[in-house]
Amino acid sequence: MKRLFCFVAFCFLVSCSNKEKDRTLITGQIKNPNQNFLILTDRENFTDTIFLNKQGEFSYELELLKEKVFHFKHSPEIQLLYIKPKDSLTLRLNTVDFDGSLAFGGDSARENNLMINFFLDFRKDKDLLLNHHKYSPKEFFNLTNSISESYLDKFKSDKEYESSISDFFKNYLTNSIHYHAFNLNESYLFLTKRSDTKLSQLDQETIANYREDVEINTTNSYWDLAYLKFLDNYTKNLAVDECLNRSIKPSLCHRVNTVEHLISRRKVTSKLIKNPFLKNHLIKRFLTLEITYADTDEKIQNTLQEINQYNLLKSDIEFLERLADFHEQFVVGNTVSHLEFINLNKEKITLEPHLNKPTIVHTWSAYSNSNINRRLPRINRLREIYPEIDIVGLNIDYNQHRLWRSKVIENNLQQNLELQVQANPEFEDLYIYYINKLFFVCPQGKVRDRKLLIFDDQIESSILELINNNHHFM
Repeated sequence: MKRLFCFVAFCFLVSCSNKEKDRTLITGQIKNPNQNFLILTDRENFTDTIFLNKQGEFSYELELLKEKVFHFKHSPEIQLLYIKPKDSLTLRLNTVDFDGSLAFGGDSARENNLMINFFLDFRKDKDLLLNHHKYSPKEFFNLTNSISESYLDKFKSDKEYESSISDFFKNYLTNSIHYHAFNLNESYLFLTKRSDTKLSQLDQETIANYREDVEINTTNSYWDLAYLKFLDNYTKNLAVDECLNRSIKPSLCHRVNTVEHLISRRKVTSKLIKNPFLKNHLIKRFLTLEITYADTDEKIQNTLQEINQYNLLKSDIEFLERLADFHEQFVVGNTVSHLEFINLNKEKITLEPHLNKPTIVHTWSAYSNSNINRRLPRINRLREIYPEIDIVGLNIDYNQHRLWRSKVIENNLQQNLELQVQANPEFEDLYIYYINKLFFVCPQGKVRDRKLLIFDDQIESSILELINNNHHFM
C-alpha cells in the first residue's frame, strides 16, 4: 500500500511539473529489468532507445504533433502506449508479470489502463479454443460476437468516462475489440481445418459472410496487438488454401513451420496488406522463417532468390543473406558434432559426449519465464519416457552466462545436459531466431531432422522414428 501511494504521488508530481512544457514527457520504472533499456517506436517513422538507471527508472521527452499509439519493447515483451501531445505520462511494471503488473499514472493514464485491462481480458478468452471441436462455425461466430458486444457495452457504459476521451482513441479501442473477436474466429477455423474436419457448404457460406465484415486495411489499427494477432491467424488460413491450390501435400500446408506453408504466407500477405511498413515487416519475417526452417541448401537458395522482388531495406537484405550463411551449418545431413558451446563452468564443450546415442538439441531463452514454465514439464516428461536418447538444452542468450546459470540452478535442470551458445559478436542478433527449435542429431553427429518445435504435437512420433532408425545412422 505504501509503494502504491508513493507511485500515485510520483505520478501527480510528474504531471504537475510538466504543465508548462510544450514537449511530451514519459517517465516510469521497470522492476527486475531484463536489459538496461526499452525501445519506443511507432513502427513506421519513429524509433528511439530509452535507457534505465540503476533503479530501473527512466525519463524521456519527445515532440508529438498528434495523439498516437506506440509500441514499447523491453525484450522479450512488447506492449502498447497511447500518448497525446504535451502529456506527462508515467508507467510502472515488474518483468516477473510484465502485462499483469503494468500500471499507468498521469495524463492519458485512463486510456492506457483501459487498454491493458482489455488486453488481459482478451488473453483469458483463448480458453474458448480448447473446446473448439464442440462448435459449428455459426455457433462459434455467434459466441465471439456476443463477447465483442459485451466488451463494447463495458467500454460505453460509463458515459462520463466515454465523453472524456478522444474520437481517435474510441475508434482505436473499438477496432481492437472487433479484431479480437475476428482473431478468435480465425484461430477456431485454423484448428478446425487442421483436425481434418470437413466443412459443409453451409459452413463455407457462414465463413464467407463473417469475413465480409472484416476490414483488413484499417489505417489506425495496423500496429494494434489484437489486429496483428488476427492478421497472423487470418494469413495462416489463407496460406493453407493457397498452398493446397499449388498441389502441395496437406501435411505440409497445414503445418506453419514448413517452408511450403511460409511461401504461401508470404504470397498472401504481399497481395493483402497495403501499408508498406507493415507489409515489409511481415515479408521480412516470413523470409526469415523460411531460412530458419529450411532443411536443405536448395531451399535456402530458393528463398534468397525471392528477396529482390520486394522493396526491402538494404539492411534487411544484408541481414537475410547473413542469416542464410549462418543457417547452412544446420541443414539436414551436415555435421554439428564439432561446434563448440560452453557449460555452466564456462568451459568449451562440443556435443561429442552425448553422441553415443541419438540426441535432441532444443533451444531456449532464459528471458521468458512463461516459456520456461511450459518447456520444463515437456522436457522432463520426454526424458522420463525416452531414456534411450539424450535431450540437451541449448540456451541462446548471447553473452548472458550469469542469467542462464541462475535459471538452470533455480529450475533444478540437469546441469550436464545444459549448454549455452558462445559469445560471438558476429552472430549476436541471429540466435533469437532459433528459440524453441529442435535438432535431431544421430550418433555420427549429423543433423537428421529439424522441422519440429519443442511444443509440436508430432514430437513423440518423430522421437520414435529417430530411435527406431538409429542403426541406419551409426
